[in-house]
Amino acid sequence: MKINFVLKQLEENFKTYVAFWTEWSRNEECSLNEDDLYILEVHQKNNFKLDLLDSLMFYNQVKYIERINAKLRWDCKKFKHWVILNFLFSIIELARNNGWQTYLHKPIGILDLSEDLKKCLFRLNIICMYQIFENYKEEDFEQEKIFNVIMEFENLNKNILPHINPVQPIKNKNQFYI
Repeated sequence: MKINFVLKQLEENFKTYVAFWTEWSRNEECSLNEDDLYILEVHQKNNFKLDLLDSLMFYNQVKYIERINAKLRWDCKKFKHWVILNFLFSIIELARNNGWQTYLHKPIGILDLSEDLKKCLFRLNIICMYQIFENYKEEDFEQEKIFNVIMEFENLNKNILPHINPVQPIKNKNQFYI
């Protein structure tokens, strides 16, 4: 059944965003409109399984789910850049709040960070924070291994620093595209 296939694709595409879904879905760079968000929310609540009682509802129509899949794939690069930018802002904010030169050049092991955050940073093969800016180019951050470390760091850090969760109005995209 094609619906099960597209729902499986939707689940896979959504996994990239799940840690920051609330923040991303409100971001102006997110191409999903309100109807798309509703459809995705319904399927997320149903664990991306078809609810036979609702099988005739518009949100179970393959064309709508395929459109959302296409938008999620399209947005993936923008989403990754957004996460990377937030990560770099996290590092800058930590340095600004703790003394630029001292903080950037101290060994990570002695910084006032949680052990989990330190472990994430060590997985980037750096000793001091400034090495993030010296050792990596923009495209390096997009590599899966490095990006996963960044996602973990930001996920651990998002409740500590306010930049990842700015107060933004919910985007207004009332259009319903077929």
